Amino acid sequence: MSEKQWYISIIKQYIERIYDKIEYNSINYCWEWTGKLSHGYGYIGDMHKIHRIMYINIYGSIPTDRPFILHRCDNRKCCNPTHLYAGTPQNNIDDRENRNRGNHPMGENCSCVKLTEKQVLEIRASKEPQTVIAKRFNVSQPIIHYIRANKTWKHI
Repeated sequence: MSEKQWYISIIKQYIERIYDKIEYNSINYCWEWTGKLSHGYGYIGDMHKIHRIMYINIYGSIPTDRPFILHRCDNRKCCNPTHLYAGTPQNNIDDRENRNRGNHPMGENCSCVKLTEKQVLEIRASKEPQTVIAKRFNVSQPIIHYIRANKTWKHI
């Protein structure tokens, strides 16, 4: 079954329930999802994102070269099709940075982080092999590589 066929079956299954859980905001014209949320996005069933379902329901399949469905309104709960557009992963990153959204934790503010800023500076200063450093800090060797290559922890 193609992605389009799969989403069409999901849409048929959920569309009436979706419209019952939308609150229409007359100020910003967002259609705000009042049901379950995950990371601020509305979802239904087995984690089917509402904004993706609404996009497909109105515009058809999601373009393969633009697999992200982005919000013009910057409101994750919104599923108004006129506020949605298909974009690339880079469009998504650019949107976040251009709109100065402070909801992307960095460094020690990230809940999943294992290292401190002090440890990252130690890793960058060390001349030891990556495998040795990884064992010392109880992280994987690729993490050490990304830190040294300045692909992660760029803010320090």
